[in-house]
Amino acid sequence: MSRSSAIKMGLVILAVVSLQLAIVDGISLGGVHPEIIWLLPIFAGLMAGPEVGSGVGFAAGLLLDCMLPTPLGLTALIACTLGFCTGLLFDRGVMVGDGQVWWLGPAVAAGGSAIATALYGIVGWLLGQDAFLDVPFLILLPLVAAVAALLAIPAMAVMAWALGEARPRRRRRLARVGW
Repeated sequence: MSRSSAIKMGLVILAVVSLQLAIVDGISLGGVHPEIIWLLPIFAGLMAGPEVGSGVGFAAGLLLDCMLPTPLGLTALIACTLGFCTGLLFDRGVMVGDGQVWWLGPAVAAGGSAIATALYGIVGWLLGQDAFLDVPFLILLPLVAAVAALLAIPAMAVMAWALGEARPRRRRRLARVGW
């Protein structure tokens, strides 16, 4: 990652963490709120690989952990793991070049965010935070997944800018097969 990309990525991380704390945490449905922090490691991993995904996840998670009354490093651990795992999809060619289909980014964002949120609760509970399992997961997980899917396209564009791409990768138009 170049120096300018690292500076842009730092600004994006700061902006997303601020947005999460200032606005998104205030949006509540059934006593729970969406989590947009997971979009950073997901798309950093998908667009630049496991090393960048885990690094962005760790930095964003640690910054958010410093602002929350939860165990320090919990969000960083989950986000780092999420960035690495989605980066493995990049290594396997799932979202490379112009071959991606339009719905793949939102699908990975929704699934990855829901899995990360569930892991966050489970690992928090294992670390002695009993209140983490008092959350209504039947409301939280679909909410997190839906918001992540809705914000996936703008998040991909922002991540492409931060990584130094002129524009996000576009899907290849497939030739229509005549019947």
